[in-house]
Amino acid sequence: MKTKECAQCGQEKPIEDFSKSYKNICKACVAENKRLKYQIDRHRDFKKSLPNRREQIAISAMHGLIASGHYTTNSTEFIAEKAISYAEALLDKLNATKDGHNQ
Repeated sequence: MKTKECAQCGQEKPIEDFSKSYKNICKACVAENKRLKYQIDRHRDFKKSLPNRREQIAISAMHGLIASGHYTTNSTEFIAEKAISYAEALLDKLNATKDGHNQ
């Protein structure tokens, strides 16, 4: 029986255990590579779907503004702009505090 060494795991395996697409890598390593790539891609896609910090704060601020009842006569655009300005002000303050410039 003919064998060769896998370039990835270093194990000596029968020729039949090697991928046809990746000539020097065994099927087990190819499968593991695909599994890891799938997990990384899934994690990346999940992170892309999450709102960024500014958006999260603006969403929370908008919920608070609407729940307060003070802006019932204003348009949603006005409330959204207010929420974004609150989010930006909070992030500016947090960044200044983090950088040691406590204002």
